[in-house]
Amino acid sequence: MSERYDQLKFHFVTSKGNRRVPIEINGCGLIGLLSFTETRIKEPDDEAPTGSYYYLDPNTLYENLTRAEVEGTYEKEVGAPLVCCKECGEIHCWSVYAVVERTGNSVVWTLRHNHRNWDYGLQFCFERKQYDSQIRYFKCHIDRIAGTSDRNL
Repeated sequence: MSERYDQLKFHFVTSKGNRRVPIEINGCGLIGLLSFTETRIKEPDDEAPTGSYYYLDPNTLYENLTRAEVEGTYEKEVGAPLVCCKECGEIHCWSVYAVVERTGNSVVWTLRHNHRNWDYGLQFCFERKQYDSQIRYFKCHIDRIAGTSDRNL
């Protein structure tokens, strides 16, 4: 029996002069997945907004994801912020983090909110080759924006 892996894809968009990176998992936008899940798990009297997030700029997201695999970093200990607050744009205001773990042939993201004790029950398991390919694609895109190139990718 073959293992079923989740599919990760990064998109690059410019909105109102700002570059952002929408994250797609299994063909669905991450913010949509979060909004749907939060609507189901939060208490009825909880007035916290659901799905009130904004995608991060390319450099910030790339740094968060790569630092999430380095021992001793904030991102390794707490998780890599994937989205930021829609209202103020700050990562640590209202965000969702991915705790990133490499295990054998896979890379696993376990999602958690930075201010709420919501149990998302969302864990994504990506095939390591596909994940690494997306990270290399991401790096190439950032280098292209900056006008540089890394021939070793």
